[in-house]
Amino acid sequence: ALHSLSLLRVVDIRPGEGAFVRDSQKEGSIEAFLLAVMSEEGLDARLMAEALEARRLLEVPLAGWAAESATKEDVARLSEIYSRMEKAYQAGDASYIELDWEFHLAIDHMGGRRLLPRLLTTFYSMFRGKFYSMFVEMGKYHFSLEEHRKIISAIERKDPAAARRAVSAHLSGVEGFLESDSNHAD
Repeated sequence: ALHSLSLLRVVDIRPGEGAFVRDSQKEGSIEAFLLAVMSEEGLDARLMAEALEARRLLEVPLAGWAAESATKEDVARLSEIYSRMEKAYQAGDASYIELDWEFHLAIDHMGGRRLLPRLLTTFYSMFRGKFYSMFVEMGKYHFSLEEHRKIISAIERKDPAAARRAVSAHLSGVEGFLESDSNHAD
């Protein structure tokens, strides 16, 4: 277990001295950083903004690549996930959050990239608690459903520019919700 944590740069093993926790803010891996963030009370506003920036940098081009290479089966899978999202919304079911991530990860994988979707999984994990508050407690599902429908439409039309715009607009909506939520918390 310590060896695994050492590979993730969570701990530093010093023979004859012991195992020491690294400062994840300065020298740890992204996994170590994520563990530290998830163990804290929550994400601060600056870190949330940085994570959204990273999502935008990765997801917008991935959506364009997905539109270029999506098959009919890919579009059918997105539509099926979307249908489950609608049902979760109608039932007031918090599984909507997991379905949202499933939707985005499906798009992220469509473009044939292997590393970028894995990086995004880290950012999705960081937002888990915040998304629950935003969508379930504040009832923001309907905006997200409309935005996801536009993303599917652009991918189905094989329109990379429209797919990038739709994902960018969706992320702007997420940013707006997070800003409004943090303003209510103050």
